[in-house]
This record gives sequence, C-alpha cells and structure tokens, in this order.
Amino acid sequence: MNRTRSEIIDSLFEHSKNCNLDAIHYRLIEEAVYSNDWDFMHDYDGCTAVAELHHDFYVFDCFVHDFHWKTGRGGKVSDKIFLEMMLRRGLGKYIAYKRYYGVRLAWALKYKNQHKKKGNVRELTEYMSIFKAIRKIK
Repeated sequence: MNRTRSEIIDSLFEHSKNCNLDAIHYRLIEEAVYSNDWDFMHDYDGCTAVAELHHDFYVFDCFVHDFHWKTGRGGKVSDKIFLEMMLRRGLGKYIAYKRYYGVRLAWALKYKNQHKKKGNVRELTEYMSIFKAIRKIK
C-alpha cells in the first residue's frame, strides 16, 4: 500500500496514543519522524529479521529503533528505548526481551564495527540523552 508521508506520520501517532507512553517516548517518535538525518520513506525497513504481527508496517518502536541505528546512533541506549517501547505498546515480555537481546547481540557482533568503519557514528539525539539520564543508563 502506497501511503503519503503525512498518512504514515498520522498512523504512527494514532497507534502510539493507544499505548502506555510517557512524554519522552512521544519526543523520541517526533525526532525520528521529523529528522533531516534520514528519509523514512526510503530508509525505514520495518522490524528487521522478525515477523511483525501488527496491522501496520509502521510500528513506532521499530520505527524509532531504525532511525537510531541507521543514523549512527545505535547501541545500548537505542536498544533500551526499543525494549521499553515494545513493552509499552503491549508486546509480550518474552518476545520483547528476545528481540532486545537479539539486537544487542547483532550490535555487538556486527553492526557496531560496520558503523565505525563507515564513519556512521553520531552523538545521541537530544531526547535519547534525556532518556538515558532519566533511566540512569550507563
């Protein structure tokens, strides 16, 4: 289904309203949606390597996580955000933690070095830094 940019944005925020998100989560979604660092219409590829049973390709937890990883902000903070967003949207704990440990492992074994070699490493976004401080992530 071909949708416009604004239809996708509306879908992301509409779905997020039905979940138990804090203000910081909405800010993280906004950063991903409105960032000039990527073009989600071309760069977002969904929940990589896992079947997504959600009704919509644009799921906010995977969307935000893709934004972080593809723009050189992947790693522990990004993965913790991903985990928390999955749990808050109601994904079961078993599946959420399985995905979390999967991305942690993928980051450690492959993607961290790939990003470094390509020079695709950036500072955390403003709201990633706030999330890190609020959640006391080291």
